[in-house]
Amino acid sequence: MGLRKITIVAGIVVVLLVFLTVVFQNRRITITVTTHSSVKTEETLLAGFPDPIIPIYSAKDDFVTEVPKKIFEKVSVGDPLAVFEKIQEDYSYQKAQADYARSLLQDGAAVQKEKEIATQLALNDLKNTIALSPIKGYIIRASAIENTFVNKGTVLFELIPEDFTFLIPIDKTLQERLKLMSGMEMPGAITLTFPRLGLSVLLTDVNYVFRDNQWCLSISGARFDGSIPSKEEICSLSVDYQTNDLAWIPSGFLVNGKVQREDGRWISVETIPVSEGEGGVNEGLILVKGLADGVKITGKR
Repeated sequence: MGLRKITIVAGIVVVLLVFLTVVFQNRRITITVTTHSSVKTEETLLAGFPDPIIPIYSAKDDFVTEVPKKIFEKVSVGDPLAVFEKIQEDYSYQKAQADYARSLLQDGAAVQKEKEIATQLALNDLKNTIALSPIKGYIIRASAIENTFVNKGTVLFELIPEDFTFLIPIDKTLQERLKLMSGMEMPGAITLTFPRLGLSVLLTDVNYVFRDNQWCLSISGARFDGSIPSKEEICSLSVDYQTNDLAWIPSGFLVNGKVQREDGRWISVETIPVSEGEGGVNEGLILVKGLADGVKITGKR
C-alpha cells in the first residue's frame, strides 16, 4: 500500500510540473512601446544623359587628315573639329573663280550668272572640307580619327551646349519617393554621386521633364561645376529619409507580421533589418515600424 501511494504522489508531481512548465512558457506579458527616430538611406544605381546632344555629320565621302579637337574639350562657335583632304575641292574652286572672271569679260549675263553659281558651289564644297562647331559647348563623343576615310552622313562628333541639362529617367515609385523627400527639411536628403567624375550633387529642389515617354529627373549643367558628363553617365542616387515610429520589441511578440495590443486588437508592423552589431546589442529584440509611442502591447515572454 505504501509503495502505491508513493507512485500516485510521484505521478501527480510530474503532471503538476508539466502544467507549470506549459503555463510559464505561454505566460504573456504587457509592455509600453517607446518609439525613436532614425535616418534610413536607400541607394539606387541609375544612368543619365546630357541634353541636348548635337551630332556633327560628315558632309561628304572624304579622307580625314586632322582632328584638332578631342573628347571633353571645350569648343566655341566656328572652331574646327575635323579637317578633310581638300586638294580636289581647292582646285575646283580656283578653276571656278577663273572661269567666272573670264565670263565677266567675254560672256553675257546668263553665262556670268551660271559661272557665279558654279563658283559658289565650289566654295561650299571647299568649306565642307572642315567640320566646324555650331555652338559654344563641349565635345562628349569623338569618333573622327586622323588618316581614315569616312562616308557621308557619318557621325564625327557629338556636342552639348554650355547650358546643358542632365536627365535621369526614373520609375514611378522612385518619383513618388523623391516628391515626398523634396518636402522635408533635411539638407542632403537627396544626393547624386557620379563615380567617374568624382562628383557629388546635393539636391534641394527636385525638377522633372517628360522625355521619350519617360519622366526624367532634371539637373542643371551648372551643378556639374565644370565636369563634363559622357553620353551615358552612371550615377548613384542616395535618398535619406527620417522615420519617427521605430521601436524595439521582444521577438516573441511578432506573429505573422502583427503585434497584439493590450485590448486584443492586432496591429500590422514592418520589420526593419538591422546590422549584425546592432542586433547583438539588442539580443532577443527586433526593430519594427508602425507602432505609436505609449501604446501597450502584449505577447509571450
